[in-house]
Amino acid sequence: MMTPGRFRVPLCLVILALAASPGVGDSPAEKLIVFNDNGGWCWFQDERVVVRDGALWIGSVADASGSGGAERDGNIEVVIYDVARGAVARHVLSPGLLPADDHNSPAFLALPDGRTLAVYSRHGQDRLMRWRIGAAGDPTSWSHERTADLGAGVTYSNVFCLAAEGGRLYNFHRGRGLDPNLAVSEDVASTWSYFGRLLENPNDPNGRIRPYLKYASDSRDTVHFVASEGHPQQSVSTSLYHGFLRAGKIHRSDGTPVEDLKEAAAAPASLTCVFGGDAGHR
Repeated sequence: MMTPGRFRVPLCLVILALAASPGVGDSPAEKLIVFNDNGGWCWFQDERVVVRDGALWIGSVADASGSGGAERDGNIEVVIYDVARGAVARHVLSPGLLPADDHNSPAFLALPDGRTLAVYSRHGQDRLMRWRIGAAGDPTSWSHERTADLGAGVTYSNVFCLAAEGGRLYNFHRGRGLDPNLAVSEDVASTWSYFGRLLENPNDPNGRIRPYLKYASDSRDTVHFVASEGHPQQSVSTSLYHGFLRAGKIHRSDGTPVEDLKEAAAAPASLTCVFGGDAGHR
């Protein structure tokens, strides 16, 4: 987990050029592409990069200690990299969303109608989920910022579309109880509403020890997730569990239903254990 609050050092997003690997005697610096000279992101929101119309869309957060200084401090930014032309263009989704924090970086979703959804938050500073939508075929054109009150401090964004549910959109986020929660949209991101809590630790109702999750979806009917019991600095025994959400129910890896989201959240330990942690392995 990245350090909350301001970045410790200026950050750059770079990638090895896709054209070729460096040969003997080549300078690695000549093979690097700088997408953003002042950007940071956290590991717990996705997708942080998407491919649209031959371009990479890359989200990040700027900080006053980096390039551009105070004028870019807290900016939620998206870089559009045209792969064919090698051109980089940077756009500000939300200026000065302070304090600057890598947890605020945006998550993207390619919508079925060709538009691109960007969702971001303020690391629990308020109860608002924020989003903007990029126009189809025009990465420079974005809707105005909209917000939804999800009832508790919001951190992280993980957005998916399930075609089998009529194109319902999900935003998996840290919210009520500092646990993983869900918000849904039934109208292609025009509006969002709180749906429920995904997981919770029954032995820690105040959220001091809360699960950390990574998500993946087939974009059809299922969202998979891997969850810890807590942060390894806060929990002596931190195991990893796998489960998936399908048709409103949480399942173990073998398909056994664990919980109906309309009734209650599941405990991480009720899922399939894929790594058993202890004091020496967490």
